[in-house]
Amino acid sequence: MSKPQLADGPERIALVSAAPETMISFMSSHLQVLRDVYSVHVVCGRVGTIPIAKLVQNVNYADISIERKISPLKDIISLLKLISFFTLNQFTLVHSITPKAGLLSMLAAWICRVPIRVHVFTGQVWITKSGFSRFYLKSFDRLISALATSLLADSPSQRQFLVAEKVVKAQDIQVLGNGSICGVDTFRFKPNEEVKKKVRFQLRIPVEATVALFMGRLKIDKGVLDLARAFGASHPELTNLHVMFVGPDEESLSNQILKLANSKSNQVRFVGSVNNPEDFFAAADFLCLPSYREGFGLVTIEAAAVGIPTLASRIYGITDAIIDEVTGILHEPGDLAGIAEGLRLMTTHPKNRQLMGEAAQKRALELFPTSRIVSAQLSYYHSLIHNYRSHA
Repeated sequence: MSKPQLADGPERIALVSAAPETMISFMSSHLQVLRDVYSVHVVCGRVGTIPIAKLVQNVNYADISIERKISPLKDIISLLKLISFFTLNQFTLVHSITPKAGLLSMLAAWICRVPIRVHVFTGQVWITKSGFSRFYLKSFDRLISALATSLLADSPSQRQFLVAEKVVKAQDIQVLGNGSICGVDTFRFKPNEEVKKKVRFQLRIPVEATVALFMGRLKIDKGVLDLARAFGASHPELTNLHVMFVGPDEESLSNQILKLANSKSNQVRFVGSVNNPEDFFAAADFLCLPSYREGFGLVTIEAAAVGIPTLASRIYGITDAIIDEVTGILHEPGDLAGIAEGLRLMTTHPKNRQLMGEAAQKRALELFPTSRIVSAQLSYYHSLIHNYRSHA
């Protein structure tokens, strides 16, 4: 089979995700650098909902809806649209970011004979599943691996997990830098005492209180009910501890969280989706991430950059972002006693909490600044395209 003829001018590359939020949250810094080197196209659904201020200039945006859940008819339509789009634009490289986008775009790119097909694994939805559900979802990741020409994982421990589970071969997947898909913007995420006082005032949280933060989608897989149970059952001395839940309540869990918090429900705050997460990190004393599955746990290094430690599950991805008892405290996933003890230690030992926060900040600034991750991504693209061109 002959290789496809590529258009003259800058190499055309496409980045594909299911949701625009993924591009805004994870890829904006990448796009600002890539646009100066390549002809960059972003493919996702609901492009029209992206605020103009969030659009990266000199980047092309294509609105192709990709459902996050399996929907055979809609998935076929999305696949056909992707095939048409890839055929029209003759891309040198297609890079997918989220699971469903990975499956459809890698298949479309393979059909269109796009020479470089990259997928990055950012966590496995099947890890908390069992039986047939786990089997077929895992099979999708194996299919993505077979269709892609290059694979990335956003953390070393996730890479090891995927190899151990025989989803990928060790020689076929790598991690850029020390992990993370985008790193942390250290100019945006930093300590801010004025913002801390402002947010606490708005949420009616005493300035002298200890504040735990959950940042992310409120989902059972994220362990938010475990956090609520542990908080509700925690030692009575934790009357000074407040918990902020910041993020969309995708599974309508807020009422259940309040019930599980028992007598401490008046110490719980729900904020919903925000465009300024850095303000809520600045307002907190530590982050909680009792998740059952993560690719890397970006929020942990965002918290670290602000100078606060994290209480989190000991699972792959998170163990790359946190050093236990140095930059945070790890507990087994679902371990209510472990979470409760972590809440107690974080609340009653402020000096240790401060030392962990300082160590976390130092590590985040050294290993995970956005500039370092973006540079690694650009070098990765250069290498892939150079190798392709040299053999074309």
